[in-house]
Amino acid sequence: MSPHKSRLLLLDTVVIIEAFRIGIWKHLVQSYNVLVTNTVVSETLYYFDNKNIKVQIDLEPFISRGTISCINITSSETEIFIRKMGPDYAERIHAGELELLTYLDKTEDTHLMICSADKIIFMTIGKLLKSSQGLSLSEVLTKVGIKRKLEDHFCKGFRDHYTNLGFKDSLDNSN
Repeated sequence: MSPHKSRLLLLDTVVIIEAFRIGIWKHLVQSYNVLVTNTVVSETLYYFDNKNIKVQIDLEPFISRGTISCINITSSETEIFIRKMGPDYAERIHAGELELLTYLDKTEDTHLMICSADKIIFMTIGKLLKSSQGLSLSEVLTKVGIKRKLEDHFCKGFRDHYTNLGFKDSLDNSN
């Protein structure tokens, strides 16, 4: 990780694809210490540009150069996390999301943030009482001075809504 970047940011597949699609990937990795998991790397394959041309994505060179870091999550770690979350959440969390959420949950660094556009990630961080560690892509970009019009699921309102639902689930389950 680069010593001049203090912000740790876990990125989900959909966010990486969108960052490439809208042309802000390089700025993102220059501004943040980006963390991905093995599954996220294997899922991030391509996007379609504004002319509907398929463009390949290869994260390996970014990992090899140390521009981003790839973290390894074991199956035993994910199994523990699944048990903690229960079946209502576990069955909706996909492999890449599961690794990211497992890492976020096991890490005690409250400065570590997770950026996604998936309902289940935001609901899960709400349920884990880690709402302050979630960011939408629009919030990530705003923090580094980039303004872009993004689809709703990449925006703060979407994140807030689903994080609050997860938080309410945590209250319902504590009774």
